[in-house]
Formats: sequence, C-alpha cells, structure tokens
Amino acid sequence: MSDSTPEPATSPYGPAAVEAPMAADPMLDQTIERARRGLRNVALVAGVLSVLVTVTLVVFAFLGMGMADNHLAGVGEAVTFGGVFAAPVLFVIALNLLTWRALLRPLARMGVGGRIALVVVMVLVLGIVSVALVAALLFGGFFLGALSSTGSGF
Repeated sequence: MSDSTPEPATSPYGPAAVEAPMAADPMLDQTIERARRGLRNVALVAGVLSVLVTVTLVVFAFLGMGMADNHLAGVGEAVTFGGVFAAPVLFVIALNLLTWRALLRPLARMGVGGRIALVVVMVLVLGIVSVALVAALLFGGFFLGALSSTGSGF
C-alpha cells in the first residue's frame, strides 16, 4: 500500500520561505481581476489621450496655429493652454492608475490596518511624486519649445 500523506513543500530558501496555501476565494479573485482589467483599460485610455493631445499640439505648432501664432485669445487660447497642461497630467494619471493596479493583489491579502496604512502612504507618495513629475514634464516641454523656437539647431 502506498502512503497517502503529501510530501512537505521544500524551497531552496529554506523552510521559512514555504508558505501555507491561502484559502482562495474565487469571487474575490474574479473581482480583483476585473478591477485590474478595468484599471489597465482606463490607464491605456489616459495614456493614449496624453499622446494624442501632445501630437495635436505639435501639429498645431507645425501649422503655425496655437501658441506659435502669438495671437491667442478666447477659445483658441483656452484650448491651447488646456492641451499644454492636459497632456502631462493625463500621462501622470495613467502612471498612477498602473501603480494602483499593481497594488490591488497585495491590498486584497493584507489586513485592514495594513490596507489603511498602505493606502495613506501611497496617496501621500503618489501625490508628491505626481506634482513633481507634472512640473518636470511642463518645464521640459517649455524648455524644448524655447530651444526649438530660437533656431539654435538643437
């Protein structure tokens, strides 16, 4: 007769690295995967919109419209400056959505206290990093625009 007891799990990192299998809740797993797909799709839309707004601004500048004509007023000014600020903000929103997507599984496995602590820390960190990244993207865009408009050949 054969012994029906399973062999203990081994790990190259020692017995402390072997985890007991967690009781998987299929409804929770489906909900997490659906949320991850949703966040991925929204991040993709935000990233594509960021690229489209940037390309539109470049085309406007190439055609001599928008900020290139220096006669901005009314709706044209609002659309141009809205696009200038919307492109980096949409890019940073897409990055934040991807960050939250990556955190969904760990958040689902944590206790309530750990979840609250991680969410508070991530909101603070992402807020500070997002403001700095948008400022850097705006500065870089204006800097490159200034270099290209001076005809320096850079």
